[in-house]
Amino acid sequence: MRQTTVKQTVFSKRTLICICTGFSSGLPYYILVTLVPAWLRREGVGLAEIGLFTLIQLPFTSHTLEEAIIKPFTEFFTRKGVRNALLILSFIFLYKLGDNLATALATPFYIDMGFSNTEIGLVAKTATRITQNNSRT
Repeated sequence: MRQTTVKQTVFSKRTLICICTGFSSGLPYYILVTLVPAWLRREGVGLAEIGLFTLIQLPFTSHTLEEAIIKPFTEFFTRKGVRNALLILSFIFLYKLGDNLATALATPFYIDMGFSNTEIGLVAKTATRITQNNSRT
């Protein structure tokens, strides 16, 4: 039996296909969440309309919602009761709704504050890099 190194595993054909398909499937979501609100704000669309525009994301999360929340909590409904399950589900829903709206409105807010797209991108990249470095230690 031949042992493979980490480098061979990471750069294998299967792994590279998974990386490319994962990146390409996440890119439209990134464009929808981050870039479209910034573009709409630059074109003069109001913050309320941009916030409503983010509600179009809800149909795309229905499958994820079912797989990630509904099915695992089915057991919880039967074991701990409906009241506890509904309390947890409502907390998750309200948290995720606020998180989505805050994320979608952050870039237009920064644009209104007078920051350029370059400055916003620089801060976002720096914050991402800092959090990645802190999670590795």
